Amino acid sequence: MKKKILVVEDHPDVRDILVFQLHHMGYETLVADNGVTAIKLAIEESPDAIILDLRLPQLNGVEVAAMLKNHLVASTIPILVYTGLETGEWREKALKAGAREYLTKPIAPSILRATIQKLTGERVLQ
Repeated sequence: MKKKILVVEDHPDVRDILVFQLHHMGYETLVADNGVTAIKLAIEESPDAIILDLRLPQLNGVEVAAMLKNHLVASTIPILVYTGLETGEWREKALKAGAREYLTKPIAPSILRATIQKLTGERVLQ
């Protein structure tokens, strides 16, 4: 059974590339382009992991991560922040809010895959 990944990204081109890469890696994807939709999908669909941008409309990624970590159903879903914000301040906020990993764009597909495998407990493929 394919692992399901929720991609939360408001920029259409970045989102499309990420979804394409994930499908190529063998994952099923769900897509949200804002924080409110991300929370709704995470609760309803219980994905195996969430890839979360920080700059989002309605709720930013830190707010989304914090809300999910405080929700009974969604609190165990691992969150990977995938953002263009490189500052240590944002990284610290995201990890404190509940993200398990923090990667800055752009990233090599092999690193993305290895990080997702780590988060979802998959056997790491070489």
